[in-house]
Amino acid sequence: QDRPSTDLFACLRIMARDEEDEKAAFIPNEDEAPCKDFPVAYFYLCPVVVSGALPSLIRGYDLGIVGAALLPTKRHFDLSEVQVQLLVAMVMPIAAAGSLIAGSIADRFGRKLGLLLATVVIGVALITMGAAESFDTLLAGRCIAGIGLGMTFVIPSMYCAEISPRHVRGTITMLNPVFTMAGLPLGFLGGLLLKSWRAAFFSVAVLCGLAILLLMLIPDSPRWLMAQGRKAEATSVLHNTVSTSAEEPAREAIAAQRLAEIRKDMEMSKTQRVATWSELFYSSENTENLKTGLVFAALCPLVGVEAVFLYIVYSLDIFGVSEKDANIVGIVMGLLHLLGNVFTTSVIDNPKFGRRGPLLAGALGIVTSVILISLFGFSKGSIPKMMVIIAFCMYATSYGLGYGSLSLTIVAEIFTGPFRSKGLALCGVLSRVCGFLVTIGYITLVETLEIGGVYLILTFISLGGYAFCYMRIPELQGKTIGHRAEEESQKTS
Repeated sequence: QDRPSTDLFACLRIMARDEEDEKAAFIPNEDEAPCKDFPVAYFYLCPVVVSGALPSLIRGYDLGIVGAALLPTKRHFDLSEVQVQLLVAMVMPIAAAGSLIAGSIADRFGRKLGLLLATVVIGVALITMGAAESFDTLLAGRCIAGIGLGMTFVIPSMYCAEISPRHVRGTITMLNPVFTMAGLPLGFLGGLLLKSWRAAFFSVAVLCGLAILLLMLIPDSPRWLMAQGRKAEATSVLHNTVSTSAEEPAREAIAAQRLAEIRKDMEMSKTQRVATWSELFYSSENTENLKTGLVFAALCPLVGVEAVFLYIVYSLDIFGVSEKDANIVGIVMGLLHLLGNVFTTSVIDNPKFGRRGPLLAGALGIVTSVILISLFGFSKGSIPKMMVIIAFCMYATSYGLGYGSLSLTIVAEIFTGPFRSKGLALCGVLSRVCGFLVTIGYITLVETLEIGGVYLILTFISLGGYAFCYMRIPELQGKTIGHRAEEESQKTS
């Protein structure tokens, strides 16, 4: 009894003799070790985090709907190739701006209000697109959607991480990329089932409306509530995440100790040194990490993923695949992409696979698939359609296995502590800019070089990407490149 026990249930059994002893035994000390595993109230937590992750599902659904409705929209407005490319690509740089302002909005107004705002913006934008009578209105709606879509890159993950208990946080925060990838095939399915491109855009707004209703019912994150001095509300949220299978004094103690952990983490965040932008670019300690992080962040979109998915109906039309069948292929590709992500997520912490194994396997699969599509494109008249479809499905699976699953994880592990936040922000903006460059010129390049020529360019980029990952991305499981550099230095000395 000289030191508080970190096993709260053992503490209950040993020290809880009467009501006063129980109250004394479960007053947490901020110097205690973090809460160990405790029974989670999943009946409470799951609906909350699923609702918080719905904006991520909407983002994926929006991408699928735009890909499915692209050709009908083009025919209705008689759009030129330049206009189609603007409609697809303009969302990306605006989404980058939305991502940059999302953190400030969530810090000032709360994670819950940030989620609601992002969802409302997307809903209003898609209503505007569905009701559009001109290309200018259509494009304006798409640009407005970019702000909300950019916010969904940041706030859902932030919310899910802050409300989840430490020992299940990794699994729960993975809901967001999984929901995004699940939304993609659902979007193509919506485009297939709905007979009108207007109805397809309106369906995103309907989904936003349902998400808004659910988001209004969830609490804000305990960390934000604590930052606002609303300790009682934060304690209530944390208390509700503990299963009722635990005795009430234990639930109260766990909530109190988690609250102490949040307070300590907030105090550490205030004192933690963050590198300046000048240090990020010019510090010798960060030079190699910055080069590696920026090149890797650029590679993820430059291998063509946005062009492949958003223009899949257009691309398959070149090979003679009907619009209906192309939408079905989009659904299958989305599911395979999701399957690759789920596999990598399940093995990422296994020493036999780690980060490097799935990354290199996915990069090699992309190289193989774009080579095949390029060859089929140069001889498309004599190639069975099913062979083309298989090659596109191979691309989707490979991207989900490698770059799609590991991009954020690897970039976060490349940068050491004080450089991480700004490094991630810079890589995120660069990634969206590269995605814009890939999508803004896709149709023009296809018209100029034919689809075989475009995928030949992607072949060279993908080969360069595989070589870069093989030579420059070591196994980062549990370590950063900075730490490995220190180890090498120690070995040399």
